[in-house]
Amino acid sequence: MHDSQLEITKGDETTTLIIGTGKYHYWRLSSPVKWWPGGTSGTWVRQINATKFSRFSYLILTDLKGKSLARLKEQPYAQGEQFEGRLTASWLIFEFDGDSFQVKVRACPPTKKKFQLWESWAGALSYTLFQAECIGFEIRDVSVNTSALYVYAGVGLSFGLPIKRLPKVSPGASNRGPSNDFEAPGWLLADDFEGDATMQSANLGFGTPISKNCFDFAGHVDNFPGYFGHLPDLQTGNTLSLPSAGFSSGSMKLVRKAMPFKQ
Repeated sequence: MHDSQLEITKGDETTTLIIGTGKYHYWRLSSPVKWWPGGTSGTWVRQINATKFSRFSYLILTDLKGKSLARLKEQPYAQGEQFEGRLTASWLIFEFDGDSFQVKVRACPPTKKKFQLWESWAGALSYTLFQAECIGFEIRDVSVNTSALYVYAGVGLSFGLPIKRLPKVSPGASNRGPSNDFEAPGWLLADDFEGDATMQSANLGFGTPISKNCFDFAGHVDNFPGYFGHLPDLQTGNTLSLPSAGFSSGSMKLVRKAMPFKQ
């Protein structure tokens, strides 16, 4: 489900605003009302404002020509939630908040749902303190039993054993690991996790799976602040390398769209 159905009311006129969620940037009214300033369909954009102490975002609904019509609070919404929206007023080239209207959420995607992630394979190469790594992941949407394949590529720093005679160039690799459960916004599907990612890791190596990893992914998707995916204790496969710890930053790329999951 990618729609939220919002009952919007001003005065004695009510209609339903159907708005896409996540990467689906559309909206439409179930029926026209006199107080709505534009047509019955259009798109929305995310606006992010920042102050010295905080950062917040909201949605701007526009008509098909890009003219701002109204402002809504940021998604996700909760079933039965009520809040206030604002119409957009203008004077010459200036836009500002106009009249308010009341919003009640009649239907929406779940706030969270369950996913699973596996490390399929991994390879890394470090030179002194610098490291580049590439990791294959499989992500499963538990609710519909589909999975998609990704590749994470990142660069960063790596710290190995403090032994001078060790070579400056050190490779590493690991095989498929166990499943890792996590939750993400309910409108996401298995193939919606592209975006910025970071990996913090420490492993014993020597062919063992003993490690401590923190993986954040699907970051800053569609201008949405933060990461949709967070695994504070990612379990990986057996690692063939010397003991090391490090940090890398990069991105996740989709390499196979969602298909029925096979165990």
